Amino acid sequence: MSDASLGDSTHYLVRFFPEGGGLVNGVKSNVAFEVTDGRGKPVHATGWLESNGGEDGPVSTLRDGRGVFSLVPSKTVARLRLAMPNGKTKTFDLPVADASGYAMTVDATGKDRITWSVGMSADLQGQQTETLLIHNGKARLVSSPLLRKDMPDGCSQLTLINHEGDILCSRMVFNYPRGMSDNVHVSIVDSTIWPDKEMTLDIRAERQASVSLAVCDAETQLAAENHNAATWYLLSSDL
Repeated sequence: MSDASLGDSTHYLVRFFPEGGGLVNGVKSNVAFEVTDGRGKPVHATGWLESNGGEDGPVSTLRDGRGVFSLVPSKTVARLRLAMPNGKTKTFDLPVADASGYAMTVDATGKDRITWSVGMSADLQGQQTETLLIHNGKARLVSSPLLRKDMPDGCSQLTLINHEGDILCSRMVFNYPRGMSDNVHVSIVDSTIWPDKEMTLDIRAERQASVSLAVCDAETQLAAENHNAATWYLLSSDL
């Protein structure tokens, strides 16, 4: 992950997340990025990627201030130029690519399976590698494609290792929980609510159940409407 910030009166922060953990010269990689303001709120921005001495194409955040693009890194530092909400265009340097290494590309959009491929620099061609699926401290060898029915619920980590057991690159994947039962029901008793007003909640659960409550600022929560207790517990906490 790499950060870049602005020195204007309006502050923005750009974070880069190369898939697999890092960039490698000559190996095509996906790079996710996130744009937020000084208060941590997502910012929509559009621009273009500059690499290998020219423009590689348009780039835009997709939702919640986050987007993704692909590139083949070279010895020249790639840059992302973005038009920010304050009307200014700013340039952000991507992380420096390694001369040697591995890059993992995962497709986790499939309903019943996930697939992945591994790229490597020329000096590593032919080296023996294996992929582990790690969950709750337990690891097992896997290969692509991996059926979701053979994966545990929640977050797991795909990890590429060499014959000596060294970690070469890794990537988190999420498997939505199956066969859940809804045992806790929460409703708002108050007919009207407003900021700073005390609220009364009606919580119903099975006998002897343990219930915890967390309160946070809705403005700082990304895609909150798409989450529930299962995804918060199994996805966000692990990430």
